[in-house]
Amino acid sequence: PGPCSNGLLYGKVSGMSMQSWNISEVTNLLLEAGHTALSYFDATSPSLKSDRSIVTEADTYIEAELAKHFDDPERGVYMIGEETNDQRGEDYVQRALHGTTWVVDPIDGTSPYAFHLPSWGVSIGLMRDSRLQEGAIFLPASGEMAVTDGDTLLYGELGCNPEEWDASVLAPFRYTALGNPGGGIVSLAQGVLKRGRFTGDYTIHAVGSCVYSVIAMLRGAFVGYVASVKLWDIAAAIPMLHKLGFVMKFGDGTRYDGSVDERSFLLSPNAERRWYMRGHLYIAVDEATCDDLIEHTHFSHA
Repeated sequence: PGPCSNGLLYGKVSGMSMQSWNISEVTNLLLEAGHTALSYFDATSPSLKSDRSIVTEADTYIEAELAKHFDDPERGVYMIGEETNDQRGEDYVQRALHGTTWVVDPIDGTSPYAFHLPSWGVSIGLMRDSRLQEGAIFLPASGEMAVTDGDTLLYGELGCNPEEWDASVLAPFRYTALGNPGGGIVSLAQGVLKRGRFTGDYTIHAVGSCVYSVIAMLRGAFVGYVASVKLWDIAAAIPMLHKLGFVMKFGDGTRYDGSVDERSFLLSPNAERRWYMRGHLYIAVDEATCDDLIEHTHFSHA
């Protein structure tokens, strides 16, 4: 067992996997993952994967534990995860893309996590029939948690002391825009900064974490987010954003509806950037802001 596993939450109960969205079980798993991530926080040893991205022991351990709950193909339940997906056969992947599938990112924002920044979190999404339907996000550094519940989003601030975390504080959430003098703050993907330019009249943040950016949007800190992400980065966030009425579009103006198919993601096994969205996704609090983000994001070539 890992340094923070107590055998109660991570342990598979009676050998049964999770086949449906159970808020109590999902929040328990988020809390346990948060405890585990923090237990590695001061002793993490990051290494590089083949794609030159960073991975830590915490990423690997948390995903392996989540798989005990979410990976059960004999019962028609699958898991797509950042750290284990390359180990799956193509037959498994295709069944996962069209079945009941948990999409997890054990630590979204591994680089900030590895270098002791607060902009990282745990992400659990549920996909059925190629559509993202439910999601849960936990930011252990700030104690913020958001979980979908039917047409409702539950949100709570659990605090910064892990010993006092209690998911019972979650309550129905309604988005409230903050005053945004000067247009507000927009989170930009690394790809915009490295391969393009942004000319909009906003304050810019580039935090390197989808879940952190989305939680900041939910509480009104960011008015927009230009994302370049893989499926597991954004799987939990999409249902939340849909339920709250945020506007999501690709650069050509096409709205994104939460589907996971070739129109929205690079899913071919031969794709060089497999699992990435086909283009940048523009997310904003309203239509005008979303269109403004698209207009002022420029790339030298496709």
